[in-house]
Amino acid sequence: MARFILPIFIITVLAFSSCKSTKDIIYFEGYGNADSLLVTEILQDKSEYAPLIEPDDELSIIVSAENVATVAPFNLPAINVKDAQTVDLVASGQLQTYIVDGDGEITFPVFGRLKIAGMTRKAAENYLQGLISQYVINPIVTINILNSKISILGEVNAPGSKPLNCERLTILDAIALAGDISIQGNRTNVLLIREEGGKRNFYRIDLTNPDIFTKPYYYVKKNDVIYVEPNKERQQMARYNSQKQTNISIISTTLSGISIISSLIMAFSLK
Repeated sequence: MARFILPIFIITVLAFSSCKSTKDIIYFEGYGNADSLLVTEILQDKSEYAPLIEPDDELSIIVSAENVATVAPFNLPAINVKDAQTVDLVASGQLQTYIVDGDGEITFPVFGRLKIAGMTRKAAENYLQGLISQYVINPIVTINILNSKISILGEVNAPGSKPLNCERLTILDAIALAGDISIQGNRTNVLLIREEGGKRNFYRIDLTNPDIFTKPYYYVKKNDVIYVEPNKERQQMARYNSQKQTNISIISTTLSGISIISSLIMAFSLK
């Protein structure tokens, strides 16, 4: 009787899976012709999701101008690391970076400590350009946030931390970076964890619902964590496999005990 349990279970799971609604698998189910007004509104609201500079950010800041010599005082010297003990300042090599401290400030050449936390990258560029323009004609400031990343975990094909290389990455772009959600992933209840205003907020996202395009979490932010939980079929199979391993362990232990007892009985019976 026991030998029929596994085939029956597998057939049951497969039958249940085959009856699963495609609405749980297909993205944006029910989204007909795109509403041009809605799309226009989304494009206009993009600016709200530009990342802000925060404490502990690592920044590269490069100042340039037509006359390169005039901006030299506003650029950190590049370094060339020959070995672990020797560091030479040279004209070319690895660029030094700025770390935003706990007060939201950096120490910038000539001007000293400047508070730039809370600014967007573009706003910080304009701020520094305004300061430097007192000494240089038409300076250009380029800022990049080097440690921007997001983490994607769970039922995706390539989980892990992904660099955030653009300012307006959507949650769909983020999932694409992780190789898409696997067939065992639950697309109707994706969890996004985001730190906002000193506290951690949790958002549940249904990727099968076209309303996602109008949600504030459509654009991901740096340090967001996205978790795709397994669907019910995957959870049931995991529970079954766990129970199966437990049963095998119990049976193995029991057989070992019986074998030892039988050996002892045989040994005493030969005396």
